[in-house]
Formats: sequence, C-alpha cells, structure tokens
Amino acid sequence: MISWTVALISFGAVLTAYSFDRGYFKLARKSSASDDESQHISGDITKAQANDYNNDGEHAAIKVATQIDESKTVRELTASDEWAEIPFNVHMPEGANMEHSLLSHSLRGPNKLAVLPRVFVKKDKATVVSVFHVGKSLCGHKRVVHGGLIATMFDELTARPAMLNLPRNTGFTAYLHVNYRMPVFADQVVVVETSLDRIEDRKVYVKGVMKDVKGSVLNDCEALFVSPKDTSMLPDNSRWIKKIDEYLGLQKA
Repeated sequence: MISWTVALISFGAVLTAYSFDRGYFKLARKSSASDDESQHISGDITKAQANDYNNDGEHAAIKVATQIDESKTVRELTASDEWAEIPFNVHMPEGANMEHSLLSHSLRGPNKLAVLPRVFVKKDKATVVSVFHVGKSLCGHKRVVHGGLIATMFDELTARPAMLNLPRNTGFTAYLHVNYRMPVFADQVVVVETSLDRIEDRKVYVKGVMKDVKGSVLNDCEALFVSPKDTSMLPDNSRWIKKIDEYLGLQKA
C-alpha cells in the first residue's frame, strides 16, 4: 500500500514539474505600480500614456511633433513669404465626423500617425508640401513602412493641388502610379511634395515625390484627378479655396 502511495506522489510531482516546464501552469505574483508602468504598447509608450493620448493627444506625440517642427523643411517654409501653413483637414466640411476618416482617425495613434502632418501650400496654389512621421506599427516588412500606406499618403496628398485647380474644386482619383525607389524605414520624418503638372479641362495631372529629411528621394508618383460631369456626384467644394486664400493672405477672413 505504501509503495503505491509513494508511486502516486512521485507521478504527481513529475507531472506538475512537466506542466510548469511546458508553460501549462504559471506562478502568480502580485503586480506593482512599476509593473503597470512598464506594460508597453507596441514597445514605445505605456498604457497610462496611451490613455492620455486618447484624451488629449499630447503625451505620446510630443517627441514626434518636435521632430517634425525641427525639420529643415518646416523651418524654411515657415519662414518663407511664398508659403502658408494650412490645417491638414482644411478640406473637410464643418462638423464632419472624423471617425470616418482613414488618415485623421483610423491610422492615428501611438506608433502610427501620432500627429497629423504639417501642410504648406505655395501662393500659386500649384505646390503643396506635407511633413509627417511614420510610426513602427505601419510596416509590411520588418521596420519598413507598408507600400500600401505609401500609396495612401500619395493619394491623399496629390489630391491637395488637384482640388485647388479642378472645376468646382472637387473630383475623384482616376489613377495613381507609384514608383517605389527605396524602402521607407519606420519611425522617421518624411517630406512629400506634390505639384500640379498640367490641366486638361476637367482633368488635373499631379506629380509627387517623397524624401527623407536629408533630401534623399524615397518614392515618387503620378496621379490623375477628374471632376465629374454629373455635378450631383460630388458637392461643390469652392468654400475650401476661400479658406486657403485666407491662409495665403489673398482674402480677408
């Protein structure tokens, strides 16, 4: 009887040790405040900071915003009389629900688009420069920003000079051709310049180039935007141009 008891106890001890080794059981321990503070989201900010980010967009975005503000492009364009800074969402209707916006909501957040791009328009309304930061959670290959995001940014940003010059200042993307020249590594500031190429009636052709802060070309693109014949398809967006003129000092507020 004793031998059976010893055998069962031994078997139980071996089974328990095996279960711990395989990770089926884990020892519980009391968490401390320092543990909570070290629970990082995407390896960059803490849960507490993420909650603050969701509330006021400050804590997680300070470093990124500083990198953008201190870039050579932003400093030069801010000091130039030929350029004016405009809000990224200046084209959105007043009272628009930003939760339906891909760039202004869905892709916003820590390690993604932590802050909205800073956008500058030239007085001739033919060129727009956007400066933004791409985070580590926007990758395809490891540490390389997903090509789909690059195309999305080009689509969004080539539309700026296009809409400034289309009839009724509105239209659709007809095509977008992207040349992926170099990998765009995550967690860096990039500069996108989009310029009017030519206008053909209801069609506007735009070219764009993406560079790093040192001026090296990463990608470029060509895009065509068309204003529809059927004016009921899209609302007139000329009020956007009035806002742009105000920022450019061409029209009083």
